[in-house]
Amino acid sequence: MTILQNIPSLRQELERFNSGLNLPDEVVEVIVQSIRLGQKSPVKGLGLGEKAPDFILPDENGNPYQLSRLLKHGPVVLSFFRGDWCPYCNLELQALQQALPEIKAQGARLISVHPQTLMHSEALTAKYGLDYPLLSDPDQMIMEAYNVRFALHDEVVELYRDTFGINLVSLNANGQWNLPIPATFVIGTDGLVKARHFDHDYRKRMEPSEIVDLLKQINVSAA
Repeated sequence: MTILQNIPSLRQELERFNSGLNLPDEVVEVIVQSIRLGQKSPVKGLGLGEKAPDFILPDENGNPYQLSRLLKHGPVVLSFFRGDWCPYCNLELQALQQALPEIKAQGARLISVHPQTLMHSEALTAKYGLDYPLLSDPDQMIMEAYNVRFALHDEVVELYRDTFGINLVSLNANGQWNLPIPATFVIGTDGLVKARHFDHDYRKRMEPSEIVDLLKQINVSAA
């Protein structure tokens, strides 16, 4: 496993954040139960070796990005995240930014997709100094195509809205209580999924060092 110098492990950062939450037992139970229900659902994410659906989505400045055009120049790391309100996603976005030079060194592009509006893309980019595009999927059709889109259960809707003060009706561009699983897909120049991270437990993400290692393996195989 590659060790990215001076870059803290994302896994350690997430665990550190989790340990400081001190959530009530009943809140934790709702979260755990929702994860278990999700694991039994048909939302499984695009599989290894499957063709990645092409798409065109706008970045924070409204500039269109097309997957098939990006793949002409090298592999693509495609990450889905839930929104700017999610602290786990914010930690992941920053970790990916820190790993961006090594991702680019492997000839790859990094793009992240979310269900909010361009305004949220612009704010996140400015807040964290991101040098990779955040793409808005307002109708969540790309999330659906990659089989990462799911509807929140009623108990989770109540928890988010009434306990956490998170109202996806106003936060999501489509005004619905749907989210993407925060999945990551490494897509080869042939358009096939070479590696992926998919977990209904939104507290777990793909380690940036693992992404870099996978890109190196792809380049070796292509040589």
